[in-house]
Amino acid sequence: MKIPVRFKLKNLEEAVRLNENEPGLKTLKYFHKTRDGKLILRKVMKRYIPPEITEAEKQGFSAPDASWFKGDSIDYVRRTLYNSNAQIYHFLDRHSVPKTR
Repeated sequence: MKIPVRFKLKNLEEAVRLNENEPGLKTLKYFHKTRDGKLILRKVMKRYIPPEITEAEKQGFSAPDASWFKGDSIDYVRRTLYNSNAQIYHFLDRHSVPKTR
């Protein structure tokens, strides 16, 4: 977060300024495929990764949703969370995790 924007984006004149307070769906208005972001990372990784990857368009990544936690996946999550020795309990209070099925 402390890195100046000029080191993150090549083309500052065309950088999209997103108004988070604007009502409605912003994806169609603001989303543009670009090869501009993560400039420092791209430059460093050029030494190690082929150009078809370092010069690729940015791709979105969705947050977890209900489809991630079905069938075998939810069984794995439950086994992990219900294990009283799970590492996550270094960060969470184990008594706060509901045991519902």
